[in-house]
Amino acid sequence: MKEAEKTKKQTGKPLVLFVDEIHHFNRHMQDAFLPFVERGDIILLGTTTENPAYKISRALLSRIKILELFSLTDDNLKNILNKGLEYINQVANTKIKLPENVSNLIINYSAGDSRRLLNLLEVIFSNLNNKDEVNMDMIDDVISNKIAGYDRTGDDRYGLISAYHKSVRNSDIDSSLFWLHKMMKGGEDPHFLLRRMIRISAEDIGFADPEALALCLRGKEAYDFLGSPEGDIFLTQITIYLASAPKSNSIYLTDKKMSDIVEKNNKVNIPLHIINPSNFISKKKGAGKKYLYAHDFAEKTTGMNTMPEEVKEKDFYIPNNLGFEKKIRERIEYWKRIKNELIKKSE
Repeated sequence: MKEAEKTKKQTGKPLVLFVDEIHHFNRHMQDAFLPFVERGDIILLGTTTENPAYKISRALLSRIKILELFSLTDDNLKNILNKGLEYINQVANTKIKLPENVSNLIINYSAGDSRRLLNLLEVIFSNLNNKDEVNMDMIDDVISNKIAGYDRTGDDRYGLISAYHKSVRNSDIDSSLFWLHKMMKGGEDPHFLLRRMIRISAEDIGFADPEALALCLRGKEAYDFLGSPEGDIFLTQITIYLASAPKSNSIYLTDKKMSDIVEKNNKVNIPLHIINPSNFISKKKGAGKKYLYAHDFAEKTTGMNTMPEEVKEKDFYIPNNLGFEKKIRERIEYWKRIKNELIKKSE
């Protein structure tokens, strides 16, 4: 950056700074570019194979232009494949031949990525065993067993886990299992999957089936005890349970609602009667006076108000009528009725 400032003073022109794989800089390091980009000391060119929305600092994103490089066409890939074969045959003094169906399979596998195609071609060459012709069985073996087709750090990971989550939420057991095993086959970290399962148990099921969370935690414990591959079966078990469980997003909606309510009422005071009179200052203010201890009453509750008077919102949590959450609704209604009766008596 010092060199960039010096260049700008000497020539009046900014220094072009090219950063390959810029996502490897953490967000704090990326933000260090900001003042130099804003002043025009540098023209920053950053390349990444990752989604910038996930990997690039928002502050930096707002000051740069994103140019997306699209996948290569099949004709592009065919041309690159032929050049790669020519190079291998020339350097290794071989005559590798690729039948048309094999070439098409390699191109389809490459999915518009020339680097993926050349990596596959390199692996094929290293597994030839002095054979001059490559067949479909060999390609299938190379793709299935020698090359990972899953990017655990990029869009593959977030796209597939999203597909899994939405399938479970929609109670689609088959598709939930499909996306789960696609990730597992690709070498995904089982703990990444287990963390999402635990989240689903609260976000999409909640009190409709409280056993979902317990099963997730027991499944994680069982997986940790056995490890892979024996413990992988517990991820399948949890997925089937979550997808087939009754659904409720009441806890999720409550969680979002409470953030707004607390923000709105962030300056309210705690009612004096529910403050512990633990010191002479709080006692002098009247802390703890008129406090009603719920266990001293037959109903195990009282009509005492424990909410600040400034908070007017009510019914933060609204349960559904599915599964165990129906019982939670009945409990809430019971306590409301008892409290209202006690308040009327006290009046």
